[in-house]
Amino acid sequence: MIMTEEELRKLLRVLLNAGIEAAILLGFPNIPLIKPPAAESMKTLVVTSMLNDIQVTKKGRKHSILLDGKVKEINEVTVGGVGGVDPHQNIDALIKNREKPEVIISYFPAKGCGDYIPQLDVRKGLGELKELIIHVKPATLITGGTTNEECRMHETLVLTVARRSYLIIDLFSNGEPESFRWLKLPSH
Repeated sequence: MIMTEEELRKLLRVLLNAGIEAAILLGFPNIPLIKPPAAESMKTLVVTSMLNDIQVTKKGRKHSILLDGKVKEINEVTVGGVGGVDPHQNIDALIKNREKPEVIISYFPAKGCGDYIPQLDVRKGLGELKELIIHVKPATLITGGTTNEECRMHETLVLTVARRSYLIIDLFSNGEPESFRWLKLPSH
């Protein structure tokens, strides 16, 4: 989904007004990357999509909002990111990182959960995410996917978020959501 700067600012204002404390944008919109205005009041991070380029990652690093291949803390929960620009490098970085994230956010789904495309009868998930789960042992993996789906892989809760949807997580306890729900973005 391509989002304008104005649409992004509006979305962040809505989240902020709803009392949301943190937002992780999965598949960052193709807009002039700016430090989101809500970032002062609400922790905002981004995970790139496969449609982004090196300029997006460069600007994201400049504003300290890029999560790809990094581990950051949000409200006492450690979070790592696997972006769409260079997922294999991000996976290697998270495996090698001494700080193991409780939650991992990935642009791509894990193979076998939320990745099935029935029209083509194929799975589009990354098998390497299973390796990441085995090495890092996160409590939760949140990914983009073809459907809103919940499953488990090696004791890790995997939540996939379909296109034009978002996932609201109320609280984390030991890296796993106490409650969550999927909501659809309104169509234009």
